[in-house]
Amino acid sequence: MSGASLIFSPSTPDGAHIRSIESSYQVSLIADNPSHLRHFIVESQVAQYQALAAANTQLAQVNAGLLGIQSGLSDLTGAVQEGFEAVGAALDGISGQIADLGYALEQGFTALAGEMQRQNATMVAIARLLSTKLEGEAREIRNSAHAAVKEGCSPEAFDQESSLREALRLFRITVEHPMGVRDYVAWYNIGWLLWKLDSDLPAAEQAFATAVRQSMDKKDAYHVMAARHLAYMRYLQKNTEGAYQGARLALQAAAKDAENLHLLLLIVAQAGKKDDVAQTFRTLIADRPERLAECLAEPELEPYAGTLQAVLDELVRAARTRLREAADRIRTALERERQDAEIALWEGRLLTQENQTAAENVVAELAKADLDPADWLTMHRLEALATQVAAAVETNLQGVAQWVAWRAKWMPRIEWCDVPAGAFLYGHNKERRTLPAFRIMKTPVTVAMYRAYCDAAGVPMPKAPKWGWLDDHPMVNVSWNDAKAFCTWAGLALPTEEQWEKAARGTDGREYPWGNRFHESLAVCRVRRSRESTARVGSIPAGASPYGCLDMAGNVWEWCEDLYDGQSNGRVLRGGSWFIVSGGLRAAVRNGNSPDNRVSDFGFRCVDSQQSWTPVGAEPPGNRRHTRKSCFATLAIAALAAGLTILESGVQYLRPPRTIVYTGARPPASAAIGDRWKNPVDGAVLVCVPEGWFSMGSEYDTSACPEHQEWVATFWVCERPVTAAQYVRHSLATSHEPVEFKSPDEWAPMNWEAARRYARWARGQLLTETQWEKAARGTDGRRFPWGDAENHGWEHAFDTASPYGCIAMWESGHLEWCRGISPSGMALRGEGSGYTQRGAGVYSRNPSPDAGDSHFLRYCVVTVGHGRRRASPKARTARSALRPPANARAGTRWVNPRDGAVMVLIEGRNVAIGKTEDSDSSGVWRSDLRALPPSARKLTPFWIYEREVSWRQYTQFVRVTRRQSPIGDDGSDGGQDAPVQNVTWHHAKAYAAWAGVDLPTEEEWEYAGRLPDGRPYPWGFFSELPSNGDISHVGIRGLVTAPLEWTRTKYATSPSSLGDRPLNMSIVRGDGTMYWRDAIGTREWDDIGFRCVLRVAR
Repeated sequence: MSGASLIFSPSTPDGAHIRSIESSYQVSLIADNPSHLRHFIVESQVAQYQALAAANTQLAQVNAGLLGIQSGLSDLTGAVQEGFEAVGAALDGISGQIADLGYALEQGFTALAGEMQRQNATMVAIARLLSTKLEGEAREIRNSAHAAVKEGCSPEAFDQESSLREALRLFRITVEHPMGVRDYVAWYNIGWLLWKLDSDLPAAEQAFATAVRQSMDKKDAYHVMAARHLAYMRYLQKNTEGAYQGARLALQAAAKDAENLHLLLLIVAQAGKKDDVAQTFRTLIADRPERLAECLAEPELEPYAGTLQAVLDELVRAARTRLREAADRIRTALERERQDAEIALWEGRLLTQENQTAAENVVAELAKADLDPADWLTMHRLEALATQVAAAVETNLQGVAQWVAWRAKWMPRIEWCDVPAGAFLYGHNKERRTLPAFRIMKTPVTVAMYRAYCDAAGVPMPKAPKWGWLDDHPMVNVSWNDAKAFCTWAGLALPTEEQWEKAARGTDGREYPWGNRFHESLAVCRVRRSRESTARVGSIPAGASPYGCLDMAGNVWEWCEDLYDGQSNGRVLRGGSWFIVSGGLRAAVRNGNSPDNRVSDFGFRCVDSQQSWTPVGAEPPGNRRHTRKSCFATLAIAALAAGLTILESGVQYLRPPRTIVYTGARPPASAAIGDRWKNPVDGAVLVCVPEGWFSMGSEYDTSACPEHQEWVATFWVCERPVTAAQYVRHSLATSHEPVEFKSPDEWAPMNWEAARRYARWARGQLLTETQWEKAARGTDGRRFPWGDAENHGWEHAFDTASPYGCIAMWESGHLEWCRGISPSGMALRGEGSGYTQRGAGVYSRNPSPDAGDSHFLRYCVVTVGHGRRRASPKARTARSALRPPANARAGTRWVNPRDGAVMVLIEGRNVAIGKTEDSDSSGVWRSDLRALPPSARKLTPFWIYEREVSWRQYTQFVRVTRRQSPIGDDGSDGGQDAPVQNVTWHHAKAYAAWAGVDLPTEEEWEYAGRLPDGRPYPWGFFSELPSNGDISHVGIRGLVTAPLEWTRTKYATSPSSLGDRPLNMSIVRGDGTMYWRDAIGTREWDDIGFRCVLRVAR
């Protein structure tokens, strides 16, 4: 079988990949090189050491001769000593001279040895310099070869084949170089180039085999690729046994590599090993389900279709079983904790944000899932998501029962002190301030209460103080973070400084909770006695504050919500402790410390965060209306438990309204979706809109700005427009004449100046258009506050709320003032019947209002700066380039792994494009001024989608990128596999970029359908549609009978046969014939779809 007809082809690393691993073998080339250079160095060293040894031998012989002479002379002297004393004296003088001569000779040989060592060091330095020079020379050759490969593989290369042949020549020089004999990367490239350029399979096999042998001890990426290509060369030559050995080598180094498994699958199929085919196929697609389409398209695997289908059915059955098991786990957990889960859902505590997002993903997948056994990719993804949700729900519910039990036991035991609304004197300067009513704990949180919280929430107890844990004493050794976590878990809150001080000193500004004079008997402190620990809470009733609070002076310092100052993250402590003397016990004294610090006199008490705010429409958990307000996780639970079915489309379930509200002078700097703050100036309730990116604008409404991503810092926005009662309060406070209204609850219309004046009075500001749009549509690109459906059909205000809880942002005739980008600075947003049009939504704009007209107002309060911008969604979703098969022939199919689309390869060549004005008797070739004029074009090869992009594929793109869904259709009529319609040119371009492809030029689009003979219709020369439908010669479907299709070609760059048109237009094709064309505005969208192409280089 020819390799050119295969779907599979081993991949080749790009230049960046080569550079990333090249350093791993450069050093080993010199260390493993048995070249003449190293031989030269060794021989030089041996010769030098031999010369030195010879000199040392000669010196030893001279010394031995001298010793012999001395011995002889000594004997002679001894024999005649008695008679020849005078001669002996003379001989002694001669012996001394001979000794001096021996010493001189020894010094000379020592100097000679030192000189020889210096010469040896010089030779080694010369050898190293030569080695460095040769290594640099080899590196230059290798870099030049890699550059030639990169240029030859680039689609923009002028002459790709010449560049690749130059690379082959340079790599051959590399392996012949003294420093490159063991360059296995060069041998790998030689093999690849021989196969790519000349199809010389035996020579390529030999080069790959050399690369494998030389890299056996490396086991790096090049070793794996060399082994894979070696197996592939043998496979193409029908050497099945050798191919199997090569594939096993590749798998030994990378056992889970999908390309290795795919190649092994082809080899065992060629060998006729049915069982191995089934096992390898199962291993491959179980971990890499996206490989399924490529496997099923392999000609080598056609005889095993039944075997593969059996494996596929087995995998899908197992996944379906696990999916239902996940549903059973969820249902069992909910039934076991039904009552507790009901309460938890009402409190908004069932799932974390992360787990709720996972649940929403399951719902999205179920909505689009085709659970046919062949759709293994969907089943694999769905099983993973469902299992994740099941585990999340089980984990979350483990703590729900303990939480409910804790609240049932401890909340009734807490004694509360009610602090009424009104003014009081604050601080040392006794500044007059006002607070709304609130409730605060009578005593600090005790050790027993905190220990029960730790047991229920799975939180470790802090280190005990030196006196140990006493249940009725205040809890100590808790940081601000610990206290905050306790309050959040229990549904309570830390008091603000203002709340704490008012509860401690009342309204008259007294110094201590009991009065203005200090009495040591009224406080737990260190005055005239040595106290070494805390005391039982509430042990001194006589020291109560005007509202009945105890232990507000002494016992423990108490954490408050506020920052200590604006220069650090320190938090406020109030009240003094058992370790403090009288001066630190005054009610106005402030202390600060790090929120992480745990000290043996730091404790806290809580305020009731729920009693001061009840949302509109809130009802007790037992009410039937509550079941509609279940959190989104129950959608996934219900869908799974119903046997993998999804509730009818269009039905929306809202999260339960939170009942937590902040009541300070300013809203908190950090909050979550659903948190509320009551502005003490006008009593308006503001909701939190957290910082982040969102999709602003639309391509479907010309009044809107083009769709793009915008970053918005955290801000608080009015839940509903300013009411008549609030505006009257403003008028009285600012001495402006009040306006008459019918009802205090109606929304107050006002002109531009009045809106600006009111916002400043309320310590806020007008919303910018960006802030207004994010508050209205959230981060998922929805068209209306409640979703994408025009007729929401709900009866209550909360049913039409935005994702953040804002009400009435899109009602008929309702417009709201905003700060715009026009010179006047004014803008209106909302549903104004005077300027809305088809395709309108919350992104529609009226940038030129009349300042004198009366419209409504909702303002905002910004508490932080711009924050730290995270990467935009576009940057986060950037991916590497696609790599289709490199050796495919024209007509080959390949699946885009990004969106699952099947693509067909169209061979590039010089082609005739356009239409003549000749006509025959059938009238087929009638004159058409819309057609391109006849011309010859040179096209590069390209892959084109076999079908238009489907609703299923486009829905996945919308979900990932959070772009706006097409208007006017949802794919329900033709099914999820029908072509997507109502897509603007900009959205089509965005989809193509996300899928790693591009829109076709109109020349590419026309050529793909008119192959091979320039036919006017994809199916031939006659207009009658054949029985098999709109299918071209190479199998491309729906070119002229499906919706019109966008092309990449802009009108400004196209021939002028379309007359005088605006420049912001692009060409569409496909109305009946292959040569029909028109220019349409890039933001038009009626009944227009698209398909994509991927251009490749030969």
